[in-house]
Order: sequence, then C-alpha cells, then structure tokens
Amino acid sequence: MPISPPTLQAEPATPWCFIALRFPMAEAAQHMDLAIQEVLGVLARQQRVPAGPLTCRHLARPTTHFDLQLGFPVAEDLAMQGEGRVEWGTLPATWLLRTTYTGPYEGLAAAWGAFSAAVPAALASHPQREPTGCFRERYLTDPSREPDPARWATVLELELRDGAGEK
Repeated sequence: MPISPPTLQAEPATPWCFIALRFPMAEAAQHMDLAIQEVLGVLARQQRVPAGPLTCRHLARPTTHFDLQLGFPVAEDLAMQGEGRVEWGTLPATWLLRTTYTGPYEGLAAAWGAFSAAVPAALASHPQREPTGCFRERYLTDPSREPDPARWATVLELELRDGAGEK
C-alpha cells in the first residue's frame, strides 16, 4: 500500500464552499460526482474558483453510510451566498496527522487501514493529541487531467484535539 510516512501539522481555519451529505457507501460515486458538480456550479455562478483541492470531511467513521461534508477551499469573501444544498463555512483549525496515498480510489479503504495502523506510533511522541473522530480526504489529482489511476494522489488526514488545551 503506497502511503507516505505520517506527519503532524497544525492546520489553520479555512473558508470553504461545501455540501453536507449522508448516503449509503455503495452509492458513493453517484453522490460524490453530483455534489462536486453542484458545488462547482455555485462557485461559477458566483464568479469564484476553488482555492485548493476537493476536500471531504468525514464526520464519523463509515459503517454502512458516509456522513460527510464535500467541498472546496475558497478565498475568504463575506459576500458569498449559500445556494440550495451548497453552504459557505469554515473547515476548523486543528492538528492533522496526514499521509499521502498514491493509487486508484478503489484502494482508499486499504490506505486508510494502513494509515490507521500507523497512527499509534506516529502519535507516541505526542501523547496530548488524540483523534476527534473526524477525518479528511484531499484529492490532489483531477482524474480528468491525469487518466492513470496509479498516479492519483489523495491526502488522508486525521483531525486531532490537543488535551493540553492548545491548538
């Protein structure tokens, strides 16, 4: 499983445009594709462009359903308006334990398994930090521009809280 060694990093709050979704795991491709187009459509109508890669913030570990927010970071602009299911908000500031997976989306579950197995060792020298239960995927590669799934890169991030009360 090609994942990079996990690293710990503080992440600032990031404005973003997103849709909150809950759907059966078996329907992921159908819901994700439609939601991506919906968010991009709202951004285009409001003459905005993404300021970074597609990001999914999972609010719970999936068992039978995905419960997530899907969207793109944007430049901060107080004039932005929600539209339909699309909302404007902020990805929270947090500590992230992250790794990069290289390969097709079908390998993401195994990549998460490998990453999860590496978490205890990666956090051993940071005992004050613990997982919040939320995690993120940042899709660095646009499949329409890179047709080879073996070259797709996805950053896997585990949100952490600091028991010492610091960010």
